[in-house]
Amino acid sequence: MTTDDAGAASPAPDDAQSWEPSADDVAFALSDGDDRHSAPATRDAAVAPALPIAIRALDAPPPEPIGWAVEGLILSGEIALFAGEGASFKSTVALHIAAAAAGGYAVFGRFRTEARPALYVSEEDDAGILAHRLEAIVTGHAWDRDRSLGNVHILARAGASFTDPAWQDHLLNEVCRIGAGLVFLDPWCDLLGGLDENSNSEVRPVIKYLRSLASLGATPTVVHHVGKAAEGKRSADRIRGASALLHGSRSIYYFEDRGDAIGIECLKLSRAPKLPPFTITRRIESDRGNRAMWQSAKFTAVSPKERATQFVLDELRDGSANTTDLKKAAVGKGVSGEDIGRALVVLHESGEIAFEPAPRNEKRWYRVEQLDLASANGKLAKTTLPTLPDPALGKHASPSFHTDAHLAPPKGGQAQWDRGNAFAGQSGNLAPVDER
Repeated sequence: MTTDDAGAASPAPDDAQSWEPSADDVAFALSDGDDRHSAPATRDAAVAPALPIAIRALDAPPPEPIGWAVEGLILSGEIALFAGEGASFKSTVALHIAAAAAGGYAVFGRFRTEARPALYVSEEDDAGILAHRLEAIVTGHAWDRDRSLGNVHILARAGASFTDPAWQDHLLNEVCRIGAGLVFLDPWCDLLGGLDENSNSEVRPVIKYLRSLASLGATPTVVHHVGKAAEGKRSADRIRGASALLHGSRSIYYFEDRGDAIGIECLKLSRAPKLPPFTITRRIESDRGNRAMWQSAKFTAVSPKERATQFVLDELRDGSANTTDLKKAAVGKGVSGEDIGRALVVLHESGEIAFEPAPRNEKRWYRVEQLDLASANGKLAKTTLPTLPDPALGKHASPSFHTDAHLAPPKGGQAQWDRGNAFAGQSGNLAPVDER
């Protein structure tokens, strides 16, 4: 036995197994004085907030159908992100989408929309510039002016800020007043109101605010810049700032200027398969006296296969070229050497191009209309294109082309578009839609 400081006897360690609590110990343990055995604390129901209780998965309500702000391209009611270098046409494309969706027209001539108002918030361009570009786009696509521009609303260089409570409330109220389906926010850095775009802790509250816009039925679409290119860097790695923006976005597209076209890469498309890369061809007509003033602008989506086919036809418009020349000319134009090879197969099989043997086992290609005279004179011999894999056809194609007195007619006509999907399988074909 040992004694405590007060001299009272207490069991020694060796006697621990034989020790039994006294009646006083039991009474204390059962009293309110020992909170180790007391019931869990409860809060007054009138004071406690009404928090949800967990439910069983079996009892969960059925999911809402996944909606599209732009069918197959941008998910509805979720944050979208457009990123690219300066002058990559990301803002102009955003204006095109705003005008198309406002009028219920197909974006890029391919992706369907339902007519809903659009709100464009810009801290980079003034209202005059935005309206001018919108006018040119509507003219280029032959859309109804009142139907489209009457449903696009602009807030330009008005000092909008995600960190200003007054602006937060104002944007929410404007979305409700307009009934906006798409809300474009351009550019991200200028709307952050002094926040560090690289800080996740500072950006996360803004992401939460954008979700509050989305809860009203709108689709917030952020236009953002990228950093410098570096060897080994993926497109996603070049998007500036905090990763919270990428993680919070459900549709992400990367824009690249390709001289006469715009390359678009889908980096993320939650809840649906990502779109294969595609190209936007642009046809802009400017005022003869001022190139900065656009008269019309048209943007059309084409698959890599379509792009390569048109590239080959354009290259052969005024002359001839061998296969190597065509592949070299395609570098930096958004067309791969493999795309060129497949385009030659398709065009040769359809009778649109033909070739004559060239040195070093090369083939010198010509457009058919340029070969009529040469063919009639018997200049071209019977030629056969080697077998090449064509995943779009799901088989090996071994087309041959005969040049006797008359050129062979096209075989089978044009391929049919897949109208049930924005992209047909893995061939990259884009489905056309009725733009009316």
